[in-house]
Amino acid sequence: VLQNGVEHRERFAAFVDPKLIVPVMVDCPAERATLGEIRQRGPAKMIVGDDELGRVFAELFGGTEISVTLSHSVSQEWREFARTSTTIMEGYIAPVMKRYLATLIGELGDALAGRDLHIMQSNGGAMTATAAREHPIQTLLSGPVGGNIGAEAVAKTLKRPNLICIDMGGTSFDASLVVDGRPTLSNEAELEGLPIQMSIIDI
Repeated sequence: VLQNGVEHRERFAAFVDPKLIVPVMVDCPAERATLGEIRQRGPAKMIVGDDELGRVFAELFGGTEISVTLSHSVSQEWREFARTSTTIMEGYIAPVMKRYLATLIGELGDALAGRDLHIMQSNGGAMTATAAREHPIQTLLSGPVGGNIGAEAVAKTLKRPNLICIDMGGTSFDASLVVDGRPTLSNEAELEGLPIQMSIIDI
């Protein structure tokens, strides 16, 4: 569904609601006025594919609860569809992750003792909660990924370099490999048939 669309120079931002996608360009005062009206309407999520647009949106939407996701900060790789898909996924989950992590940090309170809270990344590393709030897509499948990193340690302890790792829950069954003592890593993946452009352990 397209509403309130104002096109200019083929650049656009997608306001995801998630049933609503609104192309908007902001190169003239009239278009800025259109964005002002959208600001009043208050969409929860915005996906932006342009650095200049990102600066304008930061100016117009700073201090609001509207989540702005910039494609160039999510992925700097070529292949437009995969990059767009990844950016939209991040934009969709960003508000939920930001609220969750803010609540978690608040509840931990003094237990952190001034230290950073770290979150498992999709590539098997760790990131601060602040970084995870900025790029929540980097935590995708981090639960099974954590299991794979644990299996890497088990492989070293048992001196068995090749393992099949299983992460089974109530509604899921995820498998991954440790090959020659190391997890298998990829620069892309798929979720529900949609491409994800990021470094991730193969799950």
